[in-house]
Amino acid sequence: MKNLVKLSLLFILIACFSCNTPTLNTPSNFYKSLHFLNQKNDSLSIENVIDLYDKNQFNIPFENKVFYDLKNKETSWIHFKINPQKENFYFLIWNPFLEYGKIYTRSDTLKELQTFSLLDKNLLNWKYRIPTWKIAKSNFETDVFLKIKDNREKTTLKFLLLSEYNYHLFSQIDYAVIALQIGVLLVLIVIAIFLFSGKRKKAIFWYALYVAFCIIEFILYKGLDLQYNFAYSPVFQISKRILFQALSITSMMFFFINFYPFVKRTQFIKKIYLIIAYLGLVISCIFIFEYTQNKIYINKVYLYSILRICALFILGSHLYLIIKKVLPIYLGVAFLLPISGFFIFYVFGEPKQTISLTGSFLVDNIYPVMITIEMSFILYYIIRQFVKSEFLAIKLSNENLELRNSFQDNILKIEHEEKNKLVSDVHDTFGGYIEALKLRLLQNNKNTPEKIQQILDAFNRDYRYLLNSLYAPKINSNNFIENLVEFCSKIDGLTEQKITHNFRLDNSSLSQQDCLHLYRIISELTTNAIKHSKANEIKISIYQNKNDIVLELKDDGVGFTENNKKGFGLNNVKTRIAQMNGNLAIDSNSNGTSIYITIPTKRV
Repeated sequence: MKNLVKLSLLFILIACFSCNTPTLNTPSNFYKSLHFLNQKNDSLSIENVIDLYDKNQFNIPFENKVFYDLKNKETSWIHFKINPQKENFYFLIWNPFLEYGKIYTRSDTLKELQTFSLLDKNLLNWKYRIPTWKIAKSNFETDVFLKIKDNREKTTLKFLLLSEYNYHLFSQIDYAVIALQIGVLLVLIVIAIFLFSGKRKKAIFWYALYVAFCIIEFILYKGLDLQYNFAYSPVFQISKRILFQALSITSMMFFFINFYPFVKRTQFIKKIYLIIAYLGLVISCIFIFEYTQNKIYINKVYLYSILRICALFILGSHLYLIIKKVLPIYLGVAFLLPISGFFIFYVFGEPKQTISLTGSFLVDNIYPVMITIEMSFILYYIIRQFVKSEFLAIKLSNENLELRNSFQDNILKIEHEEKNKLVSDVHDTFGGYIEALKLRLLQNNKNTPEKIQQILDAFNRDYRYLLNSLYAPKINSNNFIENLVEFCSKIDGLTEQKITHNFRLDNSSLSQQDCLHLYRIISELTTNAIKHSKANEIKISIYQNKNDIVLELKDDGVGFTENNKKGFGLNNVKTRIAQMNGNLAIDSNSNGTSIYITIPTKRV
């Protein structure tokens, strides 16, 4: 995208500098011969004007500037001389928005040339995009009287006087520059359509629509509609650019709204963008209504002022979004270029009448070129966002795959451990009963039936105990304590050891996962104590202090040594405690075992 912008600028500059040859320049003495009539009067006929000229009333020198204030309803007259020439000359006013222009020539005879008017439907068939008059060759000195009228804030009066060959060369270069700019804009639209077809995001549709409206506005700005007779109404001619500028702003706002990554502190800008979008629609509806009624109801100066205020807000909002690190810096530069170009060259700038054709091309094209660069930067931003989103999607997909594989590995590991644990419990618990039952059945004495009944009763008791230890109820913060109490009661009824409990916990702060972890820890430790401690009593307590949830389990059994901890089944307990960022402390001796677990409340 950057190369595209550089290439377009390079071609434009080459085209401009190719115009800066001596043969294409207007004769230097031409501007010195330009003079205004010292009065403005709509009732003056050409005969009156010639009479005033003969009386030296064209005595206001033409200043060396391009922009003039002709904002009134009366006609201005300008006179200049052309020396005897052996070829035809073309006189051009580089202003496709001049409301009225007409020329009379006087050499050996008085001739009336073509009239150009934006306000007369019958005079809209222009042969070139700007007012152009062909002044026939003459052996006599030719007096040219130019009659102009314009009611704009600033009227561009850049005059060119070219030979027929230079005129055709100039027009070819002019069209080449226009075609290049339209070509670049069409490339932007093609890229946008390609992105839209692939991504199906409506924001790209609004961007493509924005570029399309800019192309139409550029064609109107260049006056190509006048040359090819696209306009059919004076109302359209007066406000045509307002319509498509308003539509451009509307589509631009909807693009911003749907594409920019607004954060919470910048949501107010998104709402203002929506207001501007609807404001652009209102201005467009006003134009359409005036067009259908063939009458101007609102001065276009007011509508232009509204659009300029909107443009300044768009620039300011982008600078704010850049400061807040929502948008990159180059987008601020992109929006600054056309606005600064407009103010530098059209508001505060004063191009000279004697400026070279190179300079004239630059002045005439500076605003559309800046707009093109702006749209190119926006498209560059769109592509970068898509690339970033694609890379992010790939990264998330890889991380998801990694997490899924890790999760599956953990599931398999836990499943393997649980199966081994279950096999060990079944073997340790029921293997002895089966061997004892086998021996009793093989023995032949009178006490065998009673002994078999005792073995079966113990088998059934341990079977029920194992089921309760492996059972995983649906635990949450609402039923956590209730399930613990039920577990302790069942275990107490199944074992010879006395199981006591004391639960003082505000369990509303526990997550479901934490409840399940604590339940499993208590089940595991209680099972271990029953199987290995030879204790008479097992005490289970849970309470909460300022910073931690505390779990204590004590028994009065025989204890265990450090070497027996692994066999005691603590691995699963330690894993669950680690997952909750907790701590485990064990104090075991011949008088019993105390297990102390703390879980930080800030984590849960």
